[in-house]
Amino acid sequence: MIVLDSGTTTLEVARQLPPELEATVITNSPPIAVALADHPKVDVAVVGGTLAKDAQALVGASTVAALQAVRADVLVLGVCSVHPEVGITVLELEESYVKRAMIANAAEVVAVSSAEKLGSAGPFVIAPLEELTYLVTEESAPAAQVERFRAAGVEVVLA
Repeated sequence: MIVLDSGTTTLEVARQLPPELEATVITNSPPIAVALADHPKVDVAVVGGTLAKDAQALVGASTVAALQAVRADVLVLGVCSVHPEVGITVLELEESYVKRAMIANAAEVVAVSSAEKLGSAGPFVIAPLEELTYLVTEESAPAAQVERFRAAGVEVVLA
């Protein structure tokens, strides 16, 4: 059971899932659902909610309720900003509720982030860094920035 959060980076993760992968993917992202429609062995479930048009993500109370009923093996979390001291943050309040529900019910949390989002912080805190199992970012991420996350106890994967 995989939960794929919305976002451009998680959409790319969805596109890269190997064809032999057998899994159920739950997402709040219509673009991710469409991207996985032709995957031969992945079942796709989309949680309902209100469409946040800019983010192309479903949000709201019904989205949170649906996610609270799911126990995921892995959550691939898209992040707007991640900071070594502040933690994982976003710019939108409704999005923060959805991401908190995803994290609360996942055995492993894999945050995917482009290098420019490292060290930034938004107004709505989702979770402290301790909630992350892995942080995946670009190989081009500044070494000093990556080291700050490793020093905070996060396992960083450069891809």
